[in-house]
Amino acid sequence: MIRQILLATLAASAVLASAAVSAQNIAVVDIQSAILNSSYGQQELERLAADPEFSELVAVARSLQADMDSLDGEARAEASGWDDARFAQYTRTRQFKDADLQLTTQKIQSERERVIGEIINSMNAPALEALEQIIEEESISLLLRETAVYDADDSHNLTSLLSEKLSQQ
Repeated sequence: MIRQILLATLAASAVLASAAVSAQNIAVVDIQSAILNSSYGQQELERLAADPEFSELVAVARSLQADMDSLDGEARAEASGWDDARFAQYTRTRQFKDADLQLTTQKIQSERERVIGEIINSMNAPALEALEQIIEEESISLLLRETAVYDADDSHNLTSLLSEKLSQQ
């Protein structure tokens, strides 16, 4: 009898605990993604893409990649007939093009990271204010970083809602 009462009490506690957990409103958010996907973030990224100097870097990188692809194609087709001098020339040319491509790619990445950093810095305070409003409006009791969660469905993800709110400001 005591055993049955104890089991019933444990079962009731488990049901109440699960009800309490499900009553909490849990959400996830990626603040940086929301900022970058806001209208301001998209405008700034488009402005970067339209910048003549940045566009020139991208064009140079594409040209270098095309040159390397062409060199590789030539090597595949003709390398069996090359002597050591021709193979050394190909290797040097390929290495120089590859080094130029890596440097150009680093410049592109560096400029992109600089702009993204500026966007995030300028929108961080408004994003946090908007997020606080969303937390209050949605009665969120637990908010997690999206990257800290293994899996969450879209109904628990506030990133797009935050992005829309930032776009309205």
